[in-house]
Amino acid sequence: MKTWKTGFLCGAILFTGIALSTSAIIANAEKHGLDGEGKKLSIDKPVSIDDHFPVRELSGAMGDRTVQVTPMDKDIPKNANTDAIDHGGMTKVENRNRKKTGVNHGSSDKKQDKLPASYTVNEVEVTVHSIRVTEKATDFEVTITNNSDKDKVTLDMQKVITKANIGVKGRTAEAVEISLDNPDFSNKTIRPKKELHGWIHNQGLQDRDIVNLSLALSVKGAKETRTYSFLIDCTKLKFRTL
Repeated sequence: MKTWKTGFLCGAILFTGIALSTSAIIANAEKHGLDGEGKKLSIDKPVSIDDHFPVRELSGAMGDRTVQVTPMDKDIPKNANTDAIDHGGMTKVENRNRKKTGVNHGSSDKKQDKLPASYTVNEVEVTVHSIRVTEKATDFEVTITNNSDKDKVTLDMQKVITKANIGVKGRTAEAVEISLDNPDFSNKTIRPKKELHGWIHNQGLQDRDIVNLSLALSVKGAKETRTYSFLIDCTKLKFRTL
């Protein structure tokens, strides 16, 4: 009698242990999207593994809709091409070239301008009307229009940069310095609702076979500096020579 009870008790314990182990295995398998035989479950909603959703399971649960996964920066290999990764609505290049505080920009963004060309930054407009090229000078006819209500502005003569033949295959870009003689803009203040028209004088180019000319300049105000950049197509341009 004691032997029979002992055997029954051991069998019950063994059966209970097997049942609990099987339940645990099935529960763990279901947690990972598998049935008790290790086959993939057909699921109506995605399951997570260690709090992360498997991409394939998530895609299947959503039908034929495409699932896009944007990697975090820390997950990107060092040698990966990240130019197309979205950084808060901007590409990597755009993110790297964001405007600095206190400096506002107006430019052609490498698109070649045709004259006359104008850019406006915070109510101050700069227009290039024509170009004069001689043996000793490379000059730009410019109007600066101050449409602001209170800000007085001046052209920063030390920030004027002129170059020729930028990005032209088989040619070397040539830079020229600004001339010391610039009476139209030197030490001139442009008051609100006023404009200043004149010539910005630069030194002459050695190579006057010009494909394009760039002009970069800065206009200083009381609280901010506005910068402008022109890239002017000169292939069909008739230069003023007087």
